[in-house]
Amino acid sequence: MQNKNVKAIKNIKSTKNIKTTKNLKSIKSAKNVKATVDGRSFHPDSLHEKHVEYVCFREKGMSNNQASALVGFRAETGSRIWAKYQNGGWDALKPRKRGAQLGYRRALTPVQEKEIKRLIRCFNPKNLNLPYPAWNRVSVKQLIAEKYAVNLAVRTISLYFSRWGFTYHRKRLEVMNVLLPN
Repeated sequence: MQNKNVKAIKNIKSTKNIKTTKNLKSIKSAKNVKATVDGRSFHPDSLHEKHVEYVCFREKGMSNNQASALVGFRAETGSRIWAKYQNGGWDALKPRKRGAQLGYRRALTPVQEKEIKRLIRCFNPKNLNLPYPAWNRVSVKQLIAEKYAVNLAVRTISLYFSRWGFTYHRKRLEVMNVLLPN
């Protein structure tokens, strides 16, 4: 990442006379400039390059509005990026993992999941006083409801099965017609 920062800084420093009068006239009316960058649609690496570019413009002495207009950010976004940079340096601008964390908003805790998996592996439903001959989604649903007072949908049980590496098979009735020679 550090090499990318250095390259970006060199590219920006090598550009000839960014502060031309034509650019300044258009940048001075930055209130009229509409932001074209929506960070959610960018790959994290390309968004990081835009952040580095913005910081380099600010280090050259440009105002927040001017640098934001050149990069295509809103002024508020530019201020947030600049504050991150001032507080944490280049490391603060590194892209982070997006989205919800693994296990966020699950109905069962990891300890509960481990216990349910152990019960499924070590016992059959009859041993645990469940009215089923073998483990299936409904029997696991009932086990979880009795043990932890958590009512899950059958579809959720399917997700847990796939997450745990379990499969469930419906019994197939196969009829073989054997033709005996006369």
